[in-house]
Amino acid sequence: MRGRRGVPSIRGVAPGALEREGIVVRQLYCERPPRYDYVLTPAGEELMPILEALKQWGDRHGFQRLGVSERA
Repeated sequence: MRGRRGVPSIRGVAPGALEREGIVVRQLYCERPPRYDYVLTPAGEELMPILEALKQWGDRHGFQRLGVSERA
């Protein structure tokens, strides 16, 4: 997981959707080829404790209940 300012990798969620909802902003670097990073907004920062709690719960319970032996 990245630092508090960087956005962690989230499978299945389009960064554009998070940007439209005000969770992240896109930061352009002046490089060739163009490179973008997504940075959490204050609203996105507020979600971090909730996402961490969900991750911890999933680590403890989620995959056993789903019958999945390891993460995809």
